[in-house]
Amino acid sequence: MTPWEFSPSLTRERLICIADILRRARDSAARDARPHLGDTLFNIGLTAYERAVHALALAAKNEHVEWLSTQPMDGHFAIIFGRAIVARFYRGDADAPIPEKTLRVGPEERAQTRLALEPTGMAGLIQCVRLEVEKKDKGFTKGVNFVWVDHEGERFASWPIPRFVSADRKRGAVKLNPINLDAPDENRRADASGA
Repeated sequence: MTPWEFSPSLTRERLICIADILRRARDSAARDARPHLGDTLFNIGLTAYERAVHALALAAKNEHVEWLSTQPMDGHFAIIFGRAIVARFYRGDADAPIPEKTLRVGPEERAQTRLALEPTGMAGLIQCVRLEVEKKDKGFTKGVNFVWVDHEGERFASWPIPRFVSADRKRGAVKLNPINLDAPDENRRADASGA
């Protein structure tokens, strides 16, 4: 089953949009890495996480304010779809178990997830929602998966989120507005001048 069959706030368009932000943040961090100066996959991961948090927060305040919000929840960065479904993202591998720290669910997230899934009858089956960002060898994004996690910490269901496809190349594809992860030109000029 696809995520939108579980919850109407998890539309294909919304998931592709969030996955696109996560991909671009990770790929931007991987592109900027300087291995000859000591950068490692660890640095790339930290930078990718911070860039993704920043870009998601901006998207929630600007172009996707009607369906996206972000907030700290139980000490973690939470993505909220349609003011209902709470998700967190992590770097993982679809062929490996979900990391233990990613499975930790605090009382606030647990209550919100239960409340959101109660009408669907899924609350007893699903513990949490995660967005799994898979990486390639040099830190670039391999794929993003939407994952329902059961109460045993296992994947109840997983759905690979397709990459953005231009609307003019494929019928029914999602057209996304570009999200710029770089500072506006005037900020860069001010930074360069020391102001």
